[in-house]
Amino acid sequence: MNSHSQDLRLRACGEDLCETLDRLHDLHRRLQDVLTAKEESLVAVEMDRLAQVQKQEEEILHAVVAEEKHRLVVTEEIGDLIGFPRPSSVRVSDMLEHMPGEVGSRLHDSRSRLREIARSLAERNRATRALIEHSLGHIQVFLSKLVNEEMLGVQYGADGTESSGDGSSILMDRTG
Repeated sequence: MNSHSQDLRLRACGEDLCETLDRLHDLHRRLQDVLTAKEESLVAVEMDRLAQVQKQEEEILHAVVAEEKHRLVVTEEIGDLIGFPRPSSVRVSDMLEHMPGEVGSRLHDSRSRLREIARSLAERNRATRALIEHSLGHIQVFLSKLVNEEMLGVQYGADGTESSGDGSSILMDRTG
């Protein structure tokens, strides 16, 4: 491939990568909105809405995976075009010096925007995880109170008669 056609190919791949990063940014922003709705559904214990939001989340994640696959192919092609030792491991910072001015600038901006939303998503995921862990803690406290009340209250034996809290199993009847 001559130098001119290689430059044209590099420009086309750079533009393709920018468009891919921009689509990924948009998908991540949509994912952030869905995660906000998911958190609201969890807090409000709206199970129907939660199921709907989880379906949206799954669809967005499938689209992210498809875009990531495309990004990997384009990135490796750029790595090959610039003569990077391991084209599959080339990074945007390695590409920038080889890209034509406006494409390099756009690529830098696209990468920065994607990094910013990725950081924001990581924060949202940490907050959601903390909410879920907090909720599970409440469930455990509630269940332990139920168990304690059951153990202190009236229990029934295998034959259906009342028995005092003698430590017999409260989850299953024992056969005599």
